Amino acid sequence: MRSNGGAGDTKKARKKGHGADIMKKRIFSLILAALLILSSLAFAACDKEPADGGSSTGGGTEGTNETPNTEGNEEPSTNKYGLSTEFFEDYKRDESNVYYGKMGVGGKNVSFDRFTIKVSSKNAYVNDFESSAELPEGLFETFGGSLSDWKVDADTVTDGNKILSYTGSDSSILTVGNAEWGKSNLKVSVALAEGGEAEVYFCVRDDKNFYRLTVSSDAKTGVKLDEVKDGKETNVGALAHGEPTGIWMNVSVDIGANAMFVYVDGVEMFRIEEKAVAHTYSGLMGIAQWNTEFYVDNVKIEDPVTGEVYYEQDFEDGTFLDNCTFGERNGASWSVDSAADDWELLKLDDGNTVLHFKNSGVYGAVALFDPKLPEGCASVKITYQGYKLAGSEGYAFVWDWQADSVDANGDGADYMAYNLGGWTGKSGFQEIVGGAKTNYEGSATVGLQNEVWQTVEIDLTPSAAFGCFEGVIYETFWYAD
Repeated sequence: MRSNGGAGDTKKARKKGHGADIMKKRIFSLILAALLILSSLAFAACDKEPADGGSSTGGGTEGTNETPNTEGNEEPSTNKYGLSTEFFEDYKRDESNVYYGKMGVGGKNVSFDRFTIKVSSKNAYVNDFESSAELPEGLFETFGGSLSDWKVDADTVTDGNKILSYTGSDSSILTVGNAEWGKSNLKVSVALAEGGEAEVYFCVRDDKNFYRLTVSSDAKTGVKLDEVKDGKETNVGALAHGEPTGIWMNVSVDIGANAMFVYVDGVEMFRIEEKAVAHTYSGLMGIAQWNTEFYVDNVKIEDPVTGEVYYEQDFEDGTFLDNCTFGERNGASWSVDSAADDWELLKLDDGNTVLHFKNSGVYGAVALFDPKLPEGCASVKITYQGYKLAGSEGYAFVWDWQADSVDANGDGADYMAYNLGGWTGKSGFQEIVGGAKTNYEGSATVGLQNEVWQTVEIDLTPSAAFGCFEGVIYETFWYAD
C-alpha cells in the first residue's frame, strides 16, 4: 500500500545512500509477512459458515482435506413410498393447531381424481392415478371395506383418463397421511353417477373422530357437513341442494390453525371456526317484489337435515291472504296497509291457483306470513317457483322479519332478503338492520325470464345463507358477530 506521503519517504531514502537497499529488503519482508497472514486468514475462513443470508463464493477445496459444507443443499429424506418424511414420519404439528388429522375419500357411485394434499403450502401427496394403479398398504388405510376393493379404472366421463373408485359393497373410508397434519389443503375432483354420493374426509384421527363432507346427486341428502367425535355424529350444516351427475366437480378443504373452509366448485359451502357464529332463524317470512308483476307458487319451508316440513303453501285452499300482513319493503320502511289490494289469488287456465302480484308500478311490496319455525332453528331450506310477467326487475323473499322491532310509525323492521332481477339482472342479499340497508349484490346475471316458471332456493345454515336460482348457487352471505 502506498501512502500519500510516499514522495517524502523517497527523498529521505536518497539522503541515506545505501538505505534504499535496506528499504527494499524491508518492503520484501513486509510483503512476505502480509502474504502469510492472508493465507492464514483464508484457511481459517474455510472452517466458518457464511453469515445469515450470505453464501460462500470460493473456488472450491482443491489442495485441502476439508469436506465442503453441504448443509441446506441435501436432498430431502424420503420414505419407501418416495414421499418426503418431512410430511409423514417426521411431521409434528404445532400444538396450537385446533384442527388436524389425515385426509380421505369414500361414498358410492362416485369417481375421484386429481387428489392433492398440501401441508404448510408444500405438496405432501399428489396422485392423478395415471402413472400407477398401486395403493400400497401402509401408505393407505381403510376404515371398513377392503383396500383391494379400491381400484384405479378407466374414466367414463373423460376418455383416456384414469380415476379412483370403490368397488366393494360395504361402506369404506380410504385415508392417507399423518394424523398430525395441521395447517393443510385438500383438493380432489369428484364425479357422481346417478344416485351417487361423494364423501370427503378430513381431520381424520381414527375411525371415530373426523369431519365428513357429503356431496350428493339427491337433494334429500344434498351437500352437508358432519362432525364425528368419539363415534357420535353431529350435523354442522346442510344444504338440501343436489349436485349434477356425469360431470367433474372440484372439492377443496382449507385447514388453518383455528378455522376450516370447505368449497365445492369454488363456492364456499361451510366454514368451521373455533369461535363460530351460530345463527338461528325466527320471525316472519315473506314474498316481495320491486317494480315487477309476477306469480308465485309452491312455497315450501323445511329442515334440510331431517326433511321435516315447517310450512307449505300451494295457494289452492284460498286462505293465504287471510293470514298475511301486507307491507312495503323499501329500505326498512313499511306501512301495514300499503299494497294489500295488489295481491290476489288467481286461478290460471290450467286450473292451478297461484299468488299474483298485479301492479308492476309498485316498489317493494311484501306479503308476510308466519312459517312457525321451531325455537332455536339453525338450518332452513326455502323453495318456491316464480313467474315474471312484466316490470324492470324481479321478485324477492324475506326472512327473520322481526315484527316487534317495528316502531309506531311502521319503521325499523330488521330482516334479510334474497332479491332476484335487480342490478341489471343479477341477484343479491340485502341486510336491513336498524333502518339501514346494505346490498351484497352478485357479479353474474341469473337469467330471470318473462313468462317462464323458474325455481328459487334459499339455503339457510348456522353460519351462512345461500341464494340459488334454477339449481345454481349464485350468492353467499356469511353471518358475523
